Amino acid sequence: GIMGQHGSVVATTSSSNYYSIRAPDGTVLISNSGCVGFLQTQTCFVDRTTLPQTGTYTIVVGHYQTFTGRTTLTLYQFADVHEVISESNTPAGNPVTVTRDLPGQNAELAFKGTACQYVSVRLTNSTMAYPETAILEAPDGASLQNLGFGNGDNLIDRTELPETGTYRILLLHGYAATGRVTVTVHRITDIHGTITPNGPMVPVDIAIPGQNALLTFTGTVNHAVSLKLNSTLGVYTAAIYAPDGSLLATQEFDSGTNALADIPLTENGTYIAVVDHYAANTGTVDLSLSETAH
Repeated sequence: GIMGQHGSVVATTSSSNYYSIRAPDGTVLISNSGCVGFLQTQTCFVDRTTLPQTGTYTIVVGHYQTFTGRTTLTLYQFADVHEVISESNTPAGNPVTVTRDLPGQNAELAFKGTACQYVSVRLTNSTMAYPETAILEAPDGASLQNLGFGNGDNLIDRTELPETGTYRILLLHGYAATGRVTVTVHRITDIHGTITPNGPMVPVDIAIPGQNALLTFTGTVNHAVSLKLNSTLGVYTAAIYAPDGSLLATQEFDSGTNALADIPLTENGTYIAVVDHYAANTGTVDLSLSETAH
């Protein structure tokens, strides 16, 4: 083995054994004692280890009690996958497909980010088995988000970037699983606008995963408003905030026609109606606002 290289071992066995990897100086680098006490044929995984020196390493198969049988060992030596990905504020984004072919292999995707920016990360068409782990890591190495994922589509939800610099998305293996996943980094700009009480309907298109919409309106104390929403978003949350920032009403809805009805206004001033995303849902929502005196 070569210093700095990563290695892992997959054992297919009809026996019950202990496994370990020893360095040239005899030091045990890693071991697996979780493959003992079974009678059926099984696959055991000795997880990745980084080789500390160049030389001859030893894979040890240790007996357990009186079990006997045949064991086939497969040794994997590899480097991790490194990619560069660009963030985008478009629905399609700039996707990068990552393939991890070898058990124990990890992947890293780097992108440039700006302080106070919001991003979300889509993981789509994954063929990797749970429990894979995706981590969004800041330039200083701090973990900003941590997501367990497997087959299908997943999302690292909207996250505010704390500084300007190079961020990393780490895709860490789970057990001996391999496969591929498509990664897209979305730069999120929320939708801002106005809505007029007893005025025209306002259409909103939530096109980016993690995007929210905020519509302001002028309200009068001792009046009440009803916010009607007709949506294709799937699950989302609607809310109304008072001029002082306090929450007056909120409710989770699904696609179709819904409403926050008869919400009393507490003061004169500028209120905010919010459509808050859920997971990676995107779609349209038409909003209309009615106001009546109490």
